[in-house]
Amino acid sequence: MLSQVLVQLEKICRQYIIEELNAIPATFGHHGLSACICTSANQVICHGISNENKILKEGDILNIDVTVKKDGFIGGTSKMFLVGQENSSLNNFVLLPVNVCMQELKLYVLALILVILITQCSIMLTNMVIVLCMNMVITALVRLCGKIHIS
Repeated sequence: MLSQVLVQLEKICRQYIIEELNAIPATFGHHGLSACICTSANQVICHGISNENKILKEGDILNIDVTVKKDGFIGGTSKMFLVGQENSSLNNFVLLPVNVCMQELKLYVLALILVILITQCSIMLTNMVIVLCMNMVITALVRLCGKIHIS
């Protein structure tokens, strides 16, 4: 029964967070939330609460948010799932934002590498100019000293 799945998932997650991770479910009690995880189906953007009245159907898109407090830190994660049989068009719909984010992340990483390379080249060029200038000054001093006769 799919209405019971969310309630069971809530219980399993609560037990795992508290007993296995020795952490605190960060959402529980936050602004009156009564759950340790947030489950949002279909058009619900976020912070859906698991309850027995929420009935999932085949083809629903379910997002699960888990946030915990441990050792003074708060961390969270979110993942989307498809309810029931695989549906390639729904699967593509769910995975599209993830794939777009991964492509953008790759571009950002490449841009960061490029910035680092340009910065390093700039530092190397600056050092080369400094060395070149020092060589020119030393050469000029040597020539000047060669013209001065000390008796």
